[in-house]
Amino acid sequence: MCTTQLDGSFFENSTLFSRLDRATLDGLARLCRRADMKAGEILFCQGDRSDGCYIVLDGVLSIYARSPEGDETLLALLAAGDVIGEMGLIDGMPRSATATALKPCTLAFLGTGNFNRFAEDYPAVYRQMLGIVSTRLRVTNDVFAAYLQLPLGGRLAHVMLQLAACLGHPLDDGRIIIRQKIT
Repeated sequence: MCTTQLDGSFFENSTLFSRLDRATLDGLARLCRRADMKAGEILFCQGDRSDGCYIVLDGVLSIYARSPEGDETLLALLAAGDVIGEMGLIDGMPRSATATALKPCTLAFLGTGNFNRFAEDYPAVYRQMLGIVSTRLRVTNDVFAAYLQLPLGGRLAHVMLQLAACLGHPLDDGRIIIRQKIT
């Protein structure tokens, strides 16, 4: 993964930071580094030390958790504007899932130390993060409860719809094809 400095406008489409004012976004952007990934490359593994968060600028990441028995559960597919690793910014706990690039990705990395120093001067960043994390937890609770009530076919259909939304290519006849090898 190579890293270079970023310019400042990428936070405007970020689900986590987009509501902050432009001066705050510019300050955050100066602390970030661009990271490019190849398809199939692992960004981090479940259990790794949390060292910051990533904002997806381009591409698709697969987020999955592995059980002690080795079974993998797809948690999410993340695309442009999505943020991963934000929980580690708050609690410093190890990564709760593994992130792998399904397509070549361009990310912005914001290290924990830089984030914490910046947020001390701009408390609106903490308020924004807590609001988003709280909303995500509520949505996750609702989705999880509904998901558990679905039969296997319904759960599979849910995953296929996620894959089609992130990786699908529309065909002329209205169908969507997924040209991605999925294990």
